[in-house]
Amino acid sequence: MNEQESWAGRAPMVRRVVIGVLAVAVLAFLLRGATRPDDPGFRSADRKALAGFQDVSFTITGPTGRVAEWCALLAATEEARAQGLMHQDDLRGYDGMIFRWTSPSTGRFYMFNTRIPLSIAWFDQQGSYVSEAEMPPCPSSDPDACPQFGATAPYLHAIEVRRGGLRALGIRPGSRLRFGGDGCG
Repeated sequence: MNEQESWAGRAPMVRRVVIGVLAVAVLAFLLRGATRPDDPGFRSADRKALAGFQDVSFTITGPTGRVAEWCALLAATEEARAQGLMHQDDLRGYDGMIFRWTSPSTGRFYMFNTRIPLSIAWFDQQGSYVSEAEMPPCPSSDPDACPQFGATAPYLHAIEVRRGGLRALGIRPGSRLRFGGDGCG
């Protein structure tokens, strides 16, 4: 058998292998790539406004210099900060909720009437990471019975995300917070 006949005999098998590899690649894209893009922020179609809150774009610069841009609900008034994510079942399509003060705060957070387990990180006036905490929902009907969570130093901003979600946003010791302006586009 010469080389040409040998190739012709293997062509159907090669064709099946190529088709199989392509099918696996398309399936992998649909299952992983299409639902988990490199920059999952700014999913405007998924976001649902929350009365009394604005939204704000922000960036997190990690300790290695990696920058990622996100979108959060903004609690910038006393009323909005007091309400927070109480009575919510999810983050309404946002990457988190940012609490903003006009001067450094040492106030503490609690999870009264909050159904979503949350992680929180605090940032100082320069946007530098201060500390973080994990906050489980408080089942008590008495707000005074709920544990309180505070930063290790004064802060100007706090970010709440679904429990365990800080690292996905690039938030960790050494990270920095910056704002891109009001609204998420």
